[in-house]
Amino acid sequence: MTGEKFMRTPFEKLAATFRQLPLRLARDRRVRNRLEIGSAIALGAGLLVVSFLLLDFLSPLSGALNYFLFEPASITHPLVEQDRLLQAVMIFLFALLAGATLPHLRFLTAAGVSIIYLLIYLAYAFQKVDAGLIVQPLYPALALALTFAGAMLVRYFAEDRPRAMVDRLFRRNAPPDTIERVVKFFDGGGVALAGVRRMVTVLCIDLRDFDALAETLAPPALVNLVNQYLQMLAAIVFRYEGILIKQSSDTLVAVWNLPLDQFDHALRAVRAAREIRAEARAAAKSKKISVEIGVGIATGYGVAGRMGATPRGEYGIIGDVATLASRFAGKAERGIYLDSLTREQIGADFDSRESNPMRVHGNADPVTVWRIVELVEDDAEAENEASAESV
Repeated sequence: MTGEKFMRTPFEKLAATFRQLPLRLARDRRVRNRLEIGSAIALGAGLLVVSFLLLDFLSPLSGALNYFLFEPASITHPLVEQDRLLQAVMIFLFALLAGATLPHLRFLTAAGVSIIYLLIYLAYAFQKVDAGLIVQPLYPALALALTFAGAMLVRYFAEDRPRAMVDRLFRRNAPPDTIERVVKFFDGGGVALAGVRRMVTVLCIDLRDFDALAETLAPPALVNLVNQYLQMLAAIVFRYEGILIKQSSDTLVAVWNLPLDQFDHALRAVRAAREIRAEARAAAKSKKISVEIGVGIATGYGVAGRMGATPRGEYGIIGDVATLASRFAGKAERGIYLDSLTREQIGADFDSRESNPMRVHGNADPVTVWRIVELVEDDAEAENEASAESV
């Protein structure tokens, strides 16, 4: 099946496009846009070429082409030129056929299909010559070329280039299967790179404990250690289908429910946080280093979009929700800290305890903070109880 898919000829691809077009038109806004744009380009190309025909702008070139193609046939019987009105109709029909099909095809496939169209038209022209009629090939070929060029340029700037930018924005910051869904979501108009406001859950990981290791570890060893941790934490975020929006030596920020909808975004973030803390603690124990990370999670509205001073930019988020998660992650007593909305959304799935409230810039009242009870804390309490009983 896979081999057949890649061995199809341009004509077979075109036939498949025609068969699928009615269904795709009904459900795919992008296909409707392509058809509308292609038709507009075809009409514009047709009008331009018909004006050339009526004003005889290309009559010397047309005459030379007719002489080259049809002069041998004129030896056997006289030839008459096709009526200009019929020529104009043929130009429009040829351009509209190209405009309806070429925008749905990639460049090489569209080029192959255009050549097939031209060959079919030339075959029709030679057939008419046998009947004593000259069917002008220059103007329809020019209409086809203009429609092809216009369709490919519009597709590149309106679809392919933005699509490539979306792929690049998320290539390093999301798991592969998520990237494919994000690109499809973008094709449907669902990813607003210019900016969108929506409910998200932000997870912030504070890695500042690594600063103390700079005095004891050689620089290459420290950089390698930080990279190992970042790769491990990113893998966990990807496992729960989160998107990384910031990675640095002391901070990692991930977000859920962006750009794809995730009804359980808060739950995913807390599950990822639990696993992150457990994996980081196990890694520190195995490497015999005194490093513990802080995790903050907040749920709320934020503004997300493509940000950056350079043309490349990055996908980021702005809002109190990101600030709150960062403040939670930086608490001196390491743990997993939540805001009230996150705790409300995860329900009774995790045991949590109210922690000391925190004052945050911009809020007149202290913010209620909740801390997830982790297994290591339960184990420590059990050990303390056992020690007390033995005494």
